[in-house]
Amino acid sequence: MPELNIYVYPQHKAGDFDADEAAKGVKRPLLQQYERIRRGRAPLALYPLHGEACGHCYTAVPLHRRQDILNSQSVTACEACGVIVYHAAH
Repeated sequence: MPELNIYVYPQHKAGDFDADEAAKGVKRPLLQQYERIRRGRAPLALYPLHGEACGHCYTAVPLHRRQDILNSQSVTACEACGVIVYHAAH
């Protein structure tokens, strides 16, 4: 899921990372979803899958959605808190 890679690295300093340039490669609905989440309560919009749970609220992610995340087949939001959950390759 290459379109998510631009947001997975929040440790970039403002001078090192041009968010507007990176956002050009992201489909508009996904970018709107990301921005909507960022305006919410969660400090970040993306959280890694933590075992079988969302990395933000630690609510269990259903098996079929977990498989989609692990296989990078879809952009998946947590059913409980709404953040985008991704698979962090080690």
